[in-house]
Amino acid sequence: MSPIIQNEVIQTCSDIVTEKVIDRISNAECFSLLGDETMDISGTEQLSLCIRYVDIPDLQAPVLREDFVGFIPINDQPSENLANVILQRCDELNLDMTKNHSNANKIFQETIQEHAPDSKKKRLLRLCDTRFIERHDSIIVFLELFECIVMALEEIAQRTWTISSTASTLHSASQKSEFLVSIVVCEKLFSLTLPLSIFLQNKSSDLVSAVKYTNEVLSSLRQMRETANDTFTEIFQVASKFSANLFDTELQAPRVTSRQKSSANPQTTSNEEYFRVTTFIPCIDTLIQNLTDRFIKNEDILSSFQLLLPGYACEKKINELEKLGPYFQDEMPLSAVQAEYKLWCAKISSIDPSTEILKLLEYCDGTFFRAMNLLLKVMATLPVTTASVERSFSTMKRIKTLPRSVMGHDRLSALAMMSIHLDTVVDPEEVLDRLAKKKSRKLLF
Repeated sequence: MSPIIQNEVIQTCSDIVTEKVIDRISNAECFSLLGDETMDISGTEQLSLCIRYVDIPDLQAPVLREDFVGFIPINDQPSENLANVILQRCDELNLDMTKNHSNANKIFQETIQEHAPDSKKKRLLRLCDTRFIERHDSIIVFLELFECIVMALEEIAQRTWTISSTASTLHSASQKSEFLVSIVVCEKLFSLTLPLSIFLQNKSSDLVSAVKYTNEVLSSLRQMRETANDTFTEIFQVASKFSANLFDTELQAPRVTSRQKSSANPQTTSNEEYFRVTTFIPCIDTLIQNLTDRFIKNEDILSSFQLLLPGYACEKKINELEKLGPYFQDEMPLSAVQAEYKLWCAKISSIDPSTEILKLLEYCDGTFFRAMNLLLKVMATLPVTTASVERSFSTMKRIKTLPRSVMGHDRLSALAMMSIHLDTVVDPEEVLDRLAKKKSRKLLF
């Protein structure tokens, strides 16, 4: 089979899969765009695009889906052009952008408004380039096996192999006090954030649960920050034990300069205090700030939607429904939604407050509770993470390898579409029919 025919067959199969995915998305009342970019083996920036929506199969419970719809090659494009590229791809997929409820940046939102005004395994893990959850595991496992790693590096460095010089360099770096303290600090902090990271990998995770669990993690981090002296003493003792047992040395602060320029030069009285001030405190402060920026700032959005949830729904809050006006104003007037909200409050008064959003959708009859059903779907559709997008990066790295570095974009995207949507059945007869209709051929199918 020639390369041309190969590409036609691959593209035809991908088109069939894409059409089936888009059919599901089109039946949803709203969706969110998820995007993230990475560089492929040839050095091309690839934007992976996924769509999050609530799918309700016939006579089945609602399911949250995050479906991959393709890669988009981009090269140093400003955000305005990037938004146009994404919208162009959405046009190609025949997506109705008036249904989009992504929590996107301002420029992207403005562009959308202009475009759609109506709207048991190996214990030592490799540091993953595509999924950050694996980096948590990698660091934790690395520290568990640190003694074995050092012994292996010592053994390799004494040989005359090609990699002996690299092993010697790594062994030397692992003895540095800054490295030992930093790795133990990371292990301590990542042990707290690991459960949250694992939870966020789930496609069905919603913003309500994400903010709830993030607050619990932040509470532990802030408590650790308040007791930084005691907490870091434990960390410093662990790092000191590694240094003494493996390298027969003590942890030492680096040389202090007389005039501070670029390196940290605090006035400290001990090695422990130095590393606490320069490593532990900045690290935990940055982590707290990043979690706050990523999730807690969404509490403004969340506080409005919480009016729909058991334990929060109350007729006294009926006037706060105005904040959700942009989501239902094209479907129903505010007065009708407020009347419907009273009925909804009565219906869910006996429901467990911990009930998940998708379970609430089963209780919410879309014919009777039109507005409540729509708002619950919007709430479930609000993006939490880009974990599904990151998973597509792994697929891309399997497809576009070094021997296939000159693979074209269309072939890459089509193969990724087929690989990720393995559960989508493609009829060979349909593929042959489409190939036959594309153009005149010498052979009859």
